Parts: sequence; structure tokens; C-alpha cells
Amino acid sequence: MIQADSPTASDTRGKPDLRPFASALLLAVAGIAAYANSFQGAFVFDDREILTNSYIRQLWPPWVSALSPTYRTRPLIGLSLALNYAISGTGVWSYHLFNLLVHILAGLTLFGIVRHTLNTSLLRERFGRHSFAIALVVAVIWEVHPLNTQSVTYVIQRCESLMGLFYLVTIYCFIRSLDSPRKRLWQGATIATCAAGMLSKQVMATAPIVVFLYDVVFVAGSVQLAWQQRRRLYAGLAATWILTAATIAFAAPDPTAGFSATLLSPWAYFLSQFSVIVHYLRLALWPDVLIIDYDWPAARTAASILPFAIPLAVAGVASVVALARRKPAGFLGVSFFLILSVTSSFMPIADLAFEHRMYLPLAVVIVFLVTAAYLLGMRAAKLVPVDGSASAFRILALILVTIAVAGLGFRTVRRNEDYRSDLTMWMEVVSQRPANGRAHNNLGMLLAERGLTEEAADEFSLSCKYSPTVAEAQNNYGLALSTLGNYDQGIAHLAEALRLKPDYADAHCNLGRALIGKGSLDEAIAELHRAIELNPDYAEAYYYAGVAFEKQHNPSQAMVEFNAALRLKPQWIGALSHVSLLLATSSDPLVRNAGEAMRLAERAVDLSRGSHPAPLAALGAVYAAVGRFPEAAQAAQKAMDIASTSGNTALANQLEARLRAYKQGHDVGPSETPQD
Repeated sequence: MIQADSPTASDTRGKPDLRPFASALLLAVAGIAAYANSFQGAFVFDDREILTNSYIRQLWPPWVSALSPTYRTRPLIGLSLALNYAISGTGVWSYHLFNLLVHILAGLTLFGIVRHTLNTSLLRERFGRHSFAIALVVAVIWEVHPLNTQSVTYVIQRCESLMGLFYLVTIYCFIRSLDSPRKRLWQGATIATCAAGMLSKQVMATAPIVVFLYDVVFVAGSVQLAWQQRRRLYAGLAATWILTAATIAFAAPDPTAGFSATLLSPWAYFLSQFSVIVHYLRLALWPDVLIIDYDWPAARTAASILPFAIPLAVAGVASVVALARRKPAGFLGVSFFLILSVTSSFMPIADLAFEHRMYLPLAVVIVFLVTAAYLLGMRAAKLVPVDGSASAFRILALILVTIAVAGLGFRTVRRNEDYRSDLTMWMEVVSQRPANGRAHNNLGMLLAERGLTEEAADEFSLSCKYSPTVAEAQNNYGLALSTLGNYDQGIAHLAEALRLKPDYADAHCNLGRALIGKGSLDEAIAELHRAIELNPDYAEAYYYAGVAFEKQHNPSQAMVEFNAALRLKPQWIGALSHVSLLLATSSDPLVRNAGEAMRLAERAVDLSRGSHPAPLAALGAVYAAVGRFPEAAQAAQKAMDIASTSGNTALANQLEARLRAYKQGHDVGPSETPQD
């Protein structure tokens, strides 16, 4: 059975054993040192959904976030995000703190599992004397390894790290149940944490099998004895599979993952995973280049399959044989392949490679490497029977471990820097994977958000080149071209987006915008109303439909559309500014409403905190429309100063002309307002 290191609680003189506390402190310090700079990390990739997800805006009742459409397959993830939102809103610090705490707790649990395992009757003779040190080395290396940054610094990948924590705690609780006087309490904790893991990510489905194999190899010694001695426990663990089945059954079909995915057949996905797993193993040994989005190509030839399949097949067979012979290496090998089996075998997933999938398998690899190195070192020490050789080997081991931990930790700190900005992250991806269409598209979207439309168009062009059948890329490129005034080419790409995805509301809306720019107003209105049919809550489609009606000199219908847009997005600064102008300057007496125009313009200024030129320009125009020219000039002056400071020369010149007119007591009439 399992025994702790000797001494466990005190030495021969009755002094308390401080090693557990010192080890816990060291692991906490190592984790904090490696990830302290992750707290400035931005929301990247899928994280950005956190900014708009309405289901995590309330913590109570908990099922609102836990059972939301986005997180229905992973309820505890939705609940954890709701907790973070309750603490810091969209401020990133609490999200990163949660992820780091999960990772440190996982490291502490891994330390406990390895230490107890090395003191089982099967391994005590070889490892028991130094089990504490070996376990600590394993846990520290795993905790600071840069391959784990995607599971810790990339916020939404807490799916992997939280599941990993519950996975490790399940194994730890099982180990503690073996010799504890509170056996049933520990067994209950084993089942409870296994259930929690099932509600975090489906990879947890392998945990009951791994616990059973652990029992067979390290405790019971055979399948029959393990089942006979703990059948109730295994029945309880197996029952937690119901949770995984339920989360999958009640979730909508996902075209990007599962057997309903159409991008690759299960067999093609399986064949492609050989090269992916070999790449994972290479990164475990030498994590030089880490990428958030690999766009890994499917393996379609023997040359891209066999060089990777053969060594992995040999390793797999050897692991099974060793497991049958109750060899610890067999347990490690089979566990490695089992944990990866959910994401890296036959179930197709749109992304063939993602580093976070190695969160737990990496721990297996490190346990194998550290224990193998220890055995080699012990054997080498015996071959050099010189006085002081044991001390020399210990010093050498300490130096090597220090170098490894320092090097890995430094690489983790450097990798965290990439997460400081989503723009920096995607620039890094396109530099490493220049043919990654999705990376170019994501980089283009970020450039467009920053007003760098020409640079964004270049990225969207590359996205369409490398991913010509992706409707989102065609849509974004079409919008960028239209924004630059190239309406014909933009309309062509938007039409292609709709050919690829006919019910694509964004493409219908953007096509409507492009048609407005070209002057085809009836066609524009038809496209915008089609977007509204597909998405009745599409505020932008209502707004641009209003713009089209306004250009058709139909201000009353324009106001119907604008009011619908503002009902859906009451804090839309650009829309408030534009509508206030229409209300202040319309020739239709049924539409003209100076009081409402003033209210909307002032609200836009308040929402922007007076830091954006568009609301101030609108407010100035409203003042001028009602004859309050000194106030109009003051607002125009502020708007011009902001535009000049931000480098918007065209707007600054326009506002300068308005300012001259206002100072002379003239109203320049209605004009376009820049969009927010």
C-alpha cells in the first residue's frame, strides 16, 4: 500500500517536518514568478466573446451562466466567468488571477500525486528515499513550462486547466482514500471532483479509466482485485459519465467539433494527429516556437503520416505491453494516449493542433523524463565509487534542474508578453504561419478596429488568398474595400461571401452599406432588411437602413429605422450623433425636434466623456441650428482640437470651416458625422 516519506511528521528528535510547507511555498512562488506578467494579458481570440457575452453578466442564479448556449457543454466554465465578471467586469486581472490560482493548485496536487506514488510498495525501493525531491522537481518544471501558457494566460482555455485540476485532484483523492481512516470521505471527494471535471471539459471522461489503471498498477496489482476491492467507487466514477453525456446531448450540434463536423472525416483527422502529437512532444522537450493558431494541414500522403505514425505506434504498443506487466512506464504511456484520445484521435475538430491539449499529457511526459533521469543518475553514481561522488551527483543534479527551471520559466515570461496585445499576438502568428488565412483575417479585424483600414484590407486580401472559401474573410475584405471607396470590388467580395453563406446577416448588412456608398439605395435597403430578417436585433442594419432612407429624402422613415437602432443600442455614440443632426436640421416639420436633438447630442458627448470629435461636432451643429452660435463655436473648437491631436486632418479641416461660419453667426446646415 501507499506510505509517505520517512519521516512524515517529525524526525527522530521530534522536530516537525517542514518540507510540505516549504514545497508548497516554492511551488506558489514559482507559479507567481512565471505568470506575474500575464496579468496584463489582453482578451485574445475566443476570449473576446467575454466582452459581449450577456449570459455572464449576472452571477445569480448560477444556471443563467452555467447553462447558457455558449457554455452548456462546460457549465463550470460559464459560472467561473460570471464570477470574474462580478469581480472585475471586463477588467482582465481577475480572470488571470483565477487561471493562475487554478494552475498553482494543479501543481501542488501533481506534487502530492507523484510523492505518494513513488512511496508505493512497487516503487519505494527505487525512489522512496528521494521521493520528495523528485516530486518537487516534476511539479516545478511542469508549473513553469511554457507549453502550459496557452492553458493559463489564454483566459478561455481555463477549460483545460480547470478540468486538469479536477483530474489531478480526483487521482489524489483516490490515493488518499486508500489508507485514510476517513476512507468514504475521500472516496466521495474522488467522485465529486470527477463530476466537477466532467462539467468543465469532456477530456475528463478518461479520468475514471486512468484511476482504475492506477489502482491496478500501483495498488491492487490486478484488474480482478481492483474491481473486487473498490467496485462501488468505480461505479460512482462511471456514473459521472452521465454528466458528460448530458452536456453533449443538450448542446446544439457544432459544425467545428464532434462527429457532426464536416471539415474532415474521422479517419483523416486520426491520420493527421500523428504529426501533431510528435510536434507536441518536441515542444515538451524544446518549446522554442509557440503559436496560438497553427492552421495545421491535414495529412494526406504516406510521407506526412508514416514517419510520425510508426514511432507513436511502437510507443503505444510498448505502453500497452508494459501496462499488462504492471510496469509504471506502461501506466504513464497509456495515460498519455488516453488523455489525448478525446481531442487527438478519431473525433474531428476544426483545429488539428492546439497547445492547450498538452496540459495534462505534459505532466505525464515530465514525470517520465525526471524519473528516468533520476534512475540514470543513480546508476551512474554507482559506477563511480569514489568518495564524495554521491554529493557531486546531487550538486550536478541541482545545477541541471536549476538551469532547466530557469530556462523554461524565462521562456514562459517571454511568451506571456505575446498576450499583452491581441494585435501583437496575431502579428506573431502571421510571421510564423504566413499562409494562415484565419490569422490574417483576425489581424485585419484588429487593424480595422484601430482605424487602419488600408492595412486591414491588405490582411483581408491575404486571408481570402489562403482561405478563399471562408465567408467571413470575403465579408471583411468586401467591407474594407467599400470603406476605402472601392465599392465595385467590395460588392464583388460581399456577394462571394453570400454565395458561400447565403444566410450571413453581416454580409447582407455590409453589402447594404456598400450599395449606399455606390448610390444604389433601393438595393441597399433590400439587403439591410434581409439582414434584419435574419437577425431582428441587428442594430447596425437598422441604422444603415435609416441612412439609406435619409439619402432618399425620406426622413420620417429614416427616423423609424434610427429609433429601432437606438432601442437596441442606446449607447451607440455615432448613431446618437447622427440622429441628433437629423432631428435638428430636417426640413420635415414632423421630424424636426430641436429639444430631442439637443438631448441626444449631449448624451453622445457624455458617453464619450468629451474625448471624441463626432459627438462634439454634432452638438455644435445642433447649437447652430437653434441659433446658439457661441456655444456652437465652442463645441466645434473642442472637436477640431481633438481631431487635430488624433491626426484626423480631414475632419479637422471640415470643423475649421464650420468654426469660421459659427463665429460669423452662420449655420452651415446638415452634414455627415464621423462614425464612432
